[in-house]
Amino acid sequence: MPIIEHIPDSRRSYSAATEAHFRSPTAFEMSNHPPIMNIKRLLLAIAAAFVVIFVTDFLIHGIWMMSDYRATQQLWRSDSEMQARIA
Repeated sequence: MPIIEHIPDSRRSYSAATEAHFRSPTAFEMSNHPPIMNIKRLLLAIAAAFVVIFVTDFLIHGIWMMSDYRATQQLWRSDSEMQARIA
């Protein structure tokens, strides 16, 4: 006998999620397999994270801290020294 028959008529409005809660689990749900990953959402999240990191890096170092970098440029290596270390 389904559980839903024991609920009074005034409370019979239930959602699909409630119905899914009371049904028997499928064989896939009973197995120990992890849920299948949504590749589109994963790629979108990676792209969004890249854009957020790139934009915040530009704002922090390229705009907000540039005046501090210029004020302390005598403490930093010159561009020619940095290029020599890269090559």
